[in-house]
Amino acid sequence: MVTLITSPNKTALEKLNHTPLYGKMIRVMWSHRNPNGRKSGIGNLFVKNLSESIDNVKLHEIFSKYGKILSCKVATLLDGMSKGFGFVQFESEESAEKAIENLNGSTVAGKEIYVGHFVKRNDRGLPNPEVEYTNLYIKNLDLDMTEELLQEKFSEFGKISKLTILKDSNGNSKGVAFVNFETPDNAKRAMEEINGTQVGSKIIYLAKAQKKAEREQILHHHFDERGKEHIQKQKLGLNVYVKNINLDVHDDELREVFGQCGTITSVRLMRDDNGKSRGFGFIGFSTPKEAGKAGSCCIRNLYM
Repeated sequence: MVTLITSPNKTALEKLNHTPLYGKMIRVMWSHRNPNGRKSGIGNLFVKNLSESIDNVKLHEIFSKYGKILSCKVATLLDGMSKGFGFVQFESEESAEKAIENLNGSTVAGKEIYVGHFVKRNDRGLPNPEVEYTNLYIKNLDLDMTEELLQEKFSEFGKISKLTILKDSNGNSKGVAFVNFETPDNAKRAMEEINGTQVGSKIIYLAKAQKKAEREQILHHHFDERGKEHIQKQKLGLNVYVKNINLDVHDDELREVFGQCGTITSVRLMRDDNGKSRGFGFIGFSTPKEAGKAGSCCIRNLYM
């Protein structure tokens, strides 16, 4: 850390911030003796849908006209490519509000950006299932079901603003669709009366169509909870970590082999994005004694 105590402070900040040093971009910020201001989240903004051409310097240039910036960063991949989002923290909430008012929904480098208050993950609530909705997701449709027939069926419940059957690259139905009613009451009626009933030759299922952000929120919550459960089991000595597992081994085989050591409560074979085994996993037992016994079970042929 370098502390400048004379008038060149501002000049150094302007000239050196975001300049390369030994192959890495350095960040120069005002030193705050009390870090609580920066950690409080006051004036902290989340910016998304950024063009790949927007780097730290350009992001700083865009936002600096609205007030003094404490920190500014575009999230990047390991190769330095932008992830399309970033964070800007102003010294004051007033400056942050000005930035939101002027930049949210504006076009920057050919893309319409979103600017809003950054909310910590712990403070993000899950979507409220009681909130009214008009858009429904439909699955298990006959592959020869047409939009006209589906429109006719769902129009019984009210006026439809849009209906779409999803299709693959060859134009064939995927068996799923979205129907958007003009009023929440009509969507609710359709959900209550058609969900789980036969349409054509199949039983179809309906659900509230979730926005991408809502789906991601629920998934994050789900995995956070599973992570907490795993940590708790580790603390209690109930979880056994197994590595070097043959890539052809499945969950059921793990359960069968480790079942001789005690009562298994969970089996988690870790997989990649394509569903292939990553060669390690976790076995949950009902007691620490059983978990300890697993280490001496004859399982060498399974994972060595």
